[in-house]
Amino acid sequence: MPTYHYQCSRCDGITEHYVLFNDRHDTQRCALCGSGGAEYRITMPHTLFFEPYHDESLNCDIYGKRHREQVMVAEGVTEAGDRVGGARNFDVNASNGGVLPLQGKNHDDGQRESDKRRDQAGDMVVGVDSSNAYGETRTAYYKVRDLESKSETGKSISDAIRE
Repeated sequence: MPTYHYQCSRCDGITEHYVLFNDRHDTQRCALCGSGGAEYRITMPHTLFFEPYHDESLNCDIYGKRHREQVMVAEGVTEAGDRVGGARNFDVNASNGGVLPLQGKNHDDGQRESDKRRDQAGDMVVGVDSSNAYGETRTAYYKVRDLESKSETGKSISDAIRE
Protein backbone atom coordinates (compact mmCIF):
# COMPACT_ATOMS: atom_id res chain seq x y z
CA MET A 1 0.00 0.00 0.00
CA PRO A 2 1.21 3.49 -0.73
CA THR A 3 2.03 6.07 1.94
CA TYR A 4 0.02 9.30 2.09
CA HIS A 5 0.31 12.41 4.25
CA TYR A 6 -2.57 13.59 6.40
CA GLN A 7 -2.92 16.85 8.34
CA CYS A 8 -4.94 16.89 11.54
CA SER A 9 -7.57 19.65 11.83
CA ARG A 10 -7.28 19.65 15.64
CA CYS A 11 -3.51 19.64 16.37
CA ASP A 12 -2.32 20.70 12.87
CA GLY A 13 0.22 17.83 12.86
CA ILE A 14 1.18 15.98 9.68
CA THR A 15 1.36 12.17 9.79
CA GLU A 16 1.91 9.37 7.28
CA HIS A 17 -0.60 6.57 6.78
CA TYR A 18 -0.61 3.41 4.68
CA VAL A 19 -3.92 3.60 2.80
CA LEU A 20 -5.33 2.05 -0.35
CA PHE A 21 -5.26 4.38 -3.34
CA ASN A 22 -9.06 4.52 -3.62
CA ASP A 23 -9.44 5.31 0.13
CA ARG A 24 -6.83 8.10 0.30
CA HIS A 25 -9.44 10.92 0.48
CA ASP A 26 -11.17 9.41 3.57
CA THR A 27 -10.34 11.09 6.88
CA GLN A 28 -7.90 9.19 9.09
CA ARG A 29 -7.25 9.03 12.83
CA CYS A 30 -4.40 11.35 13.82
CA ALA A 31 -1.44 9.42 15.24
CA LEU A 32 -0.34 12.46 17.30
CA CYS A 33 -3.49 13.51 19.16
CA GLY A 34 -5.88 10.63 18.42
CA SER A 35 -8.68 12.70 16.85
CA GLY A 36 -10.40 11.40 13.73
CA GLY A 37 -10.08 14.55 11.65
CA ALA A 38 -6.86 14.07 9.68
CA GLU A 39 -7.39 15.03 6.04
CA TYR A 40 -5.41 13.99 2.98
CA ARG A 41 -2.72 16.47 1.85
CA ILE A 42 -0.83 16.36 -1.42
CA THR A 43 2.88 16.72 -0.77
CA MET A 44 5.88 17.24 -3.02
CA PRO A 45 7.94 14.14 -3.68
CA HIS A 46 11.47 14.14 -2.33
CA THR A 47 13.70 14.83 -5.31
CA LEU A 48 17.41 15.46 -5.37
CA PHE A 49 18.80 17.85 -7.96
CA PHE A 50 22.33 17.36 -9.19
CA GLU A 51 24.23 20.15 -10.87
CA PRO A 52 27.14 18.95 -13.02
CA TYR A 53 30.59 20.13 -11.93
CA HIS A 54 34.29 19.58 -12.63
CA ASP A 55 35.99 17.32 -10.09
CA GLU A 56 39.57 18.46 -9.69
CA SER A 57 40.78 15.28 -7.99
CA LEU A 58 39.35 13.03 -10.73
CA ASN A 59 40.29 15.59 -13.42
CA CYS A 60 37.03 15.29 -15.34
CA ASP A 61 33.49 16.64 -15.47
CA ILE A 62 30.92 14.82 -13.32
CA TYR A 63 27.29 14.66 -14.54
CA GLY A 64 25.63 12.68 -11.76
CA LYS A 65 26.16 10.59 -8.66
CA ARG A 66 26.26 7.33 -10.60
CA HIS A 67 28.65 8.81 -13.17
CA ARG A 68 31.01 9.88 -10.37
CA GLU A 69 30.94 6.38 -8.86
CA GLN A 70 31.74 4.85 -12.28
CA VAL A 71 34.70 7.19 -12.78
CA MET A 72 36.00 6.39 -9.31
CA VAL A 73 35.77 2.64 -10.01
CA ALA A 74 37.60 3.13 -13.33
CA GLU A 75 40.35 5.07 -11.55
CA GLY A 76 40.53 2.53 -8.72
CA VAL A 77 39.90 5.07 -5.95
CA THR A 78 37.46 5.12 -3.07
CA GLU A 79 35.77 7.98 -1.26
CA ALA A 80 37.42 9.06 1.96
CA GLY A 81 35.77 10.86 4.82
CA ASP A 82 32.18 11.29 5.87
CA ARG A 83 29.76 9.62 3.42
CA VAL A 84 26.80 11.64 4.70
CA GLY A 85 28.30 15.11 4.91
CA GLY A 86 30.71 14.73 2.01
CA ALA A 87 34.44 14.25 1.99
CA ARG A 88 35.70 17.10 -0.11
CA ASN A 89 36.58 20.55 1.14
CA PHE A 90 36.01 22.90 -1.76
CA ASP A 91 37.82 26.19 -2.00
CA VAL A 92 34.92 28.54 -1.44
CA ASN A 93 35.24 31.93 -3.09
CA ALA A 94 32.82 34.49 -4.47
CA SER A 95 32.97 33.26 -8.07
CA ASN A 96 32.17 29.55 -7.81
CA GLY A 97 30.77 28.86 -4.33
CA GLY A 98 33.20 25.96 -3.92
CA VAL A 99 32.17 23.99 -7.02
CA LEU A 100 34.21 24.24 -10.19
CA PRO A 101 32.34 24.88 -13.45
CA LEU A 102 32.39 22.29 -16.22
CA GLN A 103 35.68 22.17 -18.12
CA GLY A 104 34.47 20.14 -21.11
CA LYS A 105 36.73 17.23 -20.16
CA ASN A 106 35.40 13.73 -19.62
CA HIS A 107 37.13 10.70 -18.12
CA ASP A 108 37.84 9.09 -21.51
CA ASP A 109 39.70 12.21 -22.67
CA GLY A 110 41.91 12.00 -19.59
CA GLN A 111 42.66 8.34 -20.26
CA ARG A 112 43.59 9.09 -23.88
CA GLU A 113 45.92 11.90 -22.77
CA SER A 114 47.72 9.71 -20.23
CA ASP A 115 48.11 6.93 -22.84
CA LYS A 116 49.51 9.48 -25.30
CA ARG A 117 52.01 10.78 -22.71
CA ARG A 118 53.09 7.21 -21.92
CA ASP A 119 53.71 6.51 -25.62
CA GLN A 120 55.61 9.78 -26.02
CA ALA A 121 57.80 8.91 -23.03
CA GLY A 122 58.69 5.61 -24.70
CA ASP A 123 59.68 7.45 -27.89
CA MET A 124 61.88 9.92 -26.00
CA VAL A 125 65.51 9.88 -27.13
CA VAL A 126 68.20 9.57 -24.47
CA GLY A 127 71.92 10.06 -24.92
CA VAL A 128 74.14 7.47 -23.23
CA ASP A 129 77.79 8.36 -22.75
CA SER A 130 80.41 5.65 -22.82
CA SER A 131 84.16 6.03 -22.62
CA ASN A 132 86.83 3.74 -23.97
CA ALA A 133 90.26 2.82 -22.56
CA TYR A 134 91.86 5.91 -24.17
CA GLY A 135 89.51 8.28 -22.29
CA GLU A 136 87.48 9.17 -25.36
CA THR A 137 83.81 9.74 -24.66
CA ARG A 138 81.26 8.65 -27.18
CA THR A 139 77.55 9.44 -26.98
CA ALA A 140 75.02 7.02 -28.39
CA TYR A 141 71.38 7.96 -28.74
CA TYR A 142 68.62 5.45 -28.04
CA LYS A 143 64.89 5.50 -27.61
CA VAL A 144 63.84 4.84 -24.02
CA ARG A 145 61.72 1.90 -25.14
CA ASP A 146 64.77 0.23 -26.76
CA LEU A 147 66.95 0.81 -23.69
CA GLU A 148 64.42 -0.71 -21.33
CA SER A 149 64.21 -3.85 -23.48
CA LYS A 150 68.06 -4.15 -23.47
CA SER A 151 68.38 -3.47 -19.75
CA GLU A 152 70.51 -6.12 -18.05
CA THR A 153 70.11 -4.86 -14.51
CA GLY A 154 66.32 -5.04 -14.44
CA LYS A 155 66.10 -1.36 -13.48
CA SER A 156 63.88 0.91 -15.46
CA ILE A 157 65.31 4.01 -17.11
CA SER A 158 63.25 6.26 -14.84
CA ASP A 159 64.87 4.62 -11.80
CA ALA A 160 68.33 5.05 -13.32
CA ILE A 161 67.66 8.72 -14.06
CA ARG A 162 66.55 9.33 -10.46
CA GLU A 163 69.87 7.91 -9.14
